[in-house]
Amino acid sequence: MPIQNSLVDYLHQIEAIEMQFGGSLQPAAPKEDLEVLTTRVRERFGYTLPTDYVQLLAITDGIDINGYTLYGSKTRQLQGEETIQLQGFLEINELWQEYAENEDHHLLMSGETGDDLYLFDRRIQQFHTTDKVSGDVHQAFDTFEELAEQFFKGALGLNDETA
Repeated sequence: MPIQNSLVDYLHQIEAIEMQFGGSLQPAAPKEDLEVLTTRVRERFGYTLPTDYVQLLAITDGIDINGYTLYGSKTRQLQGEETIQLQGFLEINELWQEYAENEDHHLLMSGETGDDLYLFDRRIQQFHTTDKVSGDVHQAFDTFEELAEQFFKGALGLNDETA
């Protein structure tokens, strides 16, 4: 099933903004990196990455715009930046295992802002945006597509009335 058109439209908007400032989207994740990522996540966390997430990474291997970060297939240099790295899904979730409230690794992060996390809670099988410090849930979603749409709207400064 191909990625939803609305997510591709948001990517085009982000790409247009990046181009205004001489930047670009991250290159697509190589197929081999996506295969390694999906296999290692399944083996390490017993979790199958959402198809929409993998398809996003096949278009752009992570996003970093306006304080919004969508983790890539692996940690790598941010396009056009000499000293900034974009975190990879597996690496960042290994770090979050050390967080006391996530010892059983029921929370899997796919993105973040300075204040919020974009994650999947395996205990209740829902995607959430949560406060990074308190862990309070701001919004709950049934699908990664809905979570990603919220991520993109935030990154683009859109809200429900203007989207």
